[in-house]
Amino acid sequence: MNILKDIFIITMLFATTIAIANHRVALVIGNGEYKTAPLDNPINDADAVADKLQNLGFEVIRGNNLDRKAMLKKVRDFRQQVNSNTEIALFYYAGHGAQYDKESYLIPLTASIDYDNDLPIEGISAQKILQQIEDENAKVNILILDACRNLPFKRRKRSGLRGLASISGNSQSLIVYSTKAGETANDNGKSGSHSPYTEVLLRYLDKPLPVTQLFNDIGYEVNRIYGQQPWISGSGIPRIYLRTPQKQVTHADTQSTQSILPVMPATESQNNDVLSAEEVKKIIQNYYDIQVSEDWRSLLEIYSDNITRFFDKRNITNYEAVEIAKNYKSKFGITQVNYDISWDSLVHKNSSLGTEVNYTMNYRIKRNNKNKPSYFLLNITINIDKNRKIISIYEDIMSKK
Repeated sequence: MNILKDIFIITMLFATTIAIANHRVALVIGNGEYKTAPLDNPINDADAVADKLQNLGFEVIRGNNLDRKAMLKKVRDFRQQVNSNTEIALFYYAGHGAQYDKESYLIPLTASIDYDNDLPIEGISAQKILQQIEDENAKVNILILDACRNLPFKRRKRSGLRGLASISGNSQSLIVYSTKAGETANDNGKSGSHSPYTEVLLRYLDKPLPVTQLFNDIGYEVNRIYGQQPWISGSGIPRIYLRTPQKQVTHADTQSTQSILPVMPATESQNNDVLSAEEVKKIIQNYYDIQVSEDWRSLLEIYSDNITRFFDKRNITNYEAVEIAKNYKSKFGITQVNYDISWDSLVHKNSSLGTEVNYTMNYRIKRNNKNKPSYFLLNITINIDKNRKIISIYEDIMSKK
């Protein structure tokens, strides 16, 4: 009997540990029924996003059509649920938002704003909300602001600009704007029940992609369909997922075991489709050697016909990718570049679609207008097709000095 009791206690402790490790909490607010300039879709947007996040395992705090006091209470309730064991703390807001003196404000339902300089009194600072969340030390903070609708108030000074201003976060924070700084967003998407940004967000939220790639893909799709350019800000974000892909066990499980691509076990008959570790190293080394030597014709030959790049553009041709590489040094005034690939960190996974390669790299650049070089630690993911050509490159800045 005592043995069974001990087993039960150990099982419960293990289950509790897993639950703590995967603790995710979200605050979702939608404000739409403003007396001045009401909005059609924020409540639909907030409800749908909250449902989706709950299905993804988030503990969700909801709030719709809130005045200033109620919004601040929801933020306090949210903070109380976030701690150092929280994997993801996510804040989503749909409604009116505006900037004043280079600071972004979310607009409560009953705010009385006649002039732009009323914003610091009647609005709620998005920057301060993020800072309060960051104080709770979650592994990753995500701030999603579908809040750049234009407000019909008068401007007393030039600093009252359209849309939202940029928000600064720490290295654990990813800030997502439904449109770029200084621009306004539309309220109605093609469905008629959601904003353009949230309409696409809802389609993508449960895709098993790293969050930086996920929100980049969402932004690309919003821009492609609506001509509205979303914006994301954040560096050094851990490789984390809203929906975790099926884990693949490898010999390098401690480095990176999660793949966007479905893994296909290698067999004798598939040897032509499977890249060995040495082949992968040669392809990667060749890629950087070409960049350093500026042999652009050779670079063109190792790209597939279409290539996806994370930081530059999306779904571009190999010719466009080469043009980006050619212009990189002059664009940023770079006089020297050094690469140091950490081969020990390299993990590659073969699949029916090709090979996904993940590794870290120290990257040093020297600019003509700076005395000291800049150092970056990058996490790189490159996908290679069966023809040994590069089809996508994702670069995530892990640290910078």
